[in-house]
Amino acid sequence: MVDISKIKSLKEKSKGRRPKSNIKLLIFVLVVIIVAGVLAIIVPDIIKTIQLEKETKLKLEIETLNKAKESAKQTINNLFKNFPNDPMKNVFLSKIDSAKSVDEINKIIDEAKKYVELKQLKEKLINNIKNIYGKYYQISPLAQEVIIKIQNAQTSEEASKIFERYINEMYNDAKTYYINDLKNQVSGAKYVRVDINGIKELYTYNEFISVLNTYGLETLKSIKVYKVTLVEIPLLIKADKCGLLPKDGEKIIIVDKNNKNTTIYGFVKEAFVVTPKSISYSESKSVSSEVNYDGTTLNSQSKNEQISYSLNNLDNILQAAIIGKVNYNLVISKLRDYGYRLNRISESTQLFNKDTEYLLIVSVPNDEINNILKIPSDNLYIIKPESE
Repeated sequence: MVDISKIKSLKEKSKGRRPKSNIKLLIFVLVVIIVAGVLAIIVPDIIKTIQLEKETKLKLEIETLNKAKESAKQTINNLFKNFPNDPMKNVFLSKIDSAKSVDEINKIIDEAKKYVELKQLKEKLINNIKNIYGKYYQISPLAQEVIIKIQNAQTSEEASKIFERYINEMYNDAKTYYINDLKNQVSGAKYVRVDINGIKELYTYNEFISVLNTYGLETLKSIKVYKVTLVEIPLLIKADKCGLLPKDGEKIIIVDKNNKNTTIYGFVKEAFVVTPKSISYSESKSVSSEVNYDGTTLNSQSKNEQISYSLNNLDNILQAAIIGKVNYNLVISKLRDYGYRLNRISESTQLFNKDTEYLLIVSVPNDEINNILKIPSDNLYIIKPESE
């Protein structure tokens, strides 16, 4: 049987616990309501704050990007200031406008710098080629070939190597153009005056052709050449102002010791030693005579007489030889090449007579005659340039 007393006891216990559970539930509900209320108040502010921060950050990023773009565009304009019409300028500006980040902009600027650096190098190398050739760079096939190769180079290293590979060949090619031009300017001339920066020299045409190849390219560009007509002029000069007697055909330089600007080139056509007064000559011979008629000796007289000539002046000796008073051939054999033998004796003995006088017949440019005549005799010196 069911114990009714126990059932009552359980009901009473049950009734005694119910109030405590309701209180807890009520407290929980209240807490939830409070928290929800607080959250309802706080969360929108937090979300709003987060959104505001995001918007601020995004705005800052946009401002930074825009500033970077403006700065980058200014950099591009500066890079291309010498190439304002280069189409790549607008290409880089367009890339900057489309850039999404500062890093992307920096990469575009680096690319533009490399492009401009290569373009500047190409321009420099091409200008160097133009400077090498001067007025001939447009007509030189070699120059145009190298320019095209440099223009097509993809890197600075490639462009530099192309220039270095052809530099010597281009110099020689350019020299050929200038040499041929100078040859044509004086074609047919017997003598040529060369003017290099105001320094004038005189050459035979063959000498001029030989010396042209010794000039550097820059000299060939600045050199001036003229056809020259030579005239003869006698110069009486002492040995101490000339040295040893010049040889026929030898190149000389006539200078004024008091005027360094007077430098006149010429050629010795003939050279003479002025006759010394101290040379003497004597000669003796035997004389016999007989008279013949129709092969028959009518009168025969033979005697030996010593006839002596003593001449104490070289002029008298020469004149006596001419009229047969003295042995013509003997005089010539004794006095032949007197001046050059005098040179050899002076060189061998190191003895030199400074008072010996020379008469030089000199060929000089016809426009230099007046300049020579203006030089006082005491100031006129003869210089012999070393053979080239």
